[in-house]
Amino acid sequence: MFYFLARRFIIQEDRLTIKDPVLLSDRAKAGMKFDSFIVGAFIIIHIGSRFLSASFEIAIHGTDWSQPAANIVATLWSTLSPNTLTIAEHVTWWLALGLILLFLPLFPIFQACSPI
Repeated sequence: MFYFLARRFIIQEDRLTIKDPVLLSDRAKAGMKFDSFIVGAFIIIHIGSRFLSASFEIAIHGTDWSQPAANIVATLWSTLSPNTLTIAEHVTWWLALGLILLFLPLFPIFQACSPI
């Protein structure tokens, strides 16, 4: 996701720009970039908080063979108390859920949902 955001905002590849025959207002062009940034930031923060939540849970309950990356990160939390780990797990889990609840009302604003 970092690559795709860098590609859109830093590298600014020609393929990701709107060509001349397409008529868009400056406001629409700016809105598309803003929408792309919001969606990209949402994905990074949501997935990151879910990943951290999983690592905190692994630090509490022990390794999980199905989550090798979270197992590695969980070793960083070995010095934290179980109470601190539980609080951190809950905070990151609720952050991920809260982001979804904040993001859902933005669909009509971004015009990502079309009426049936």
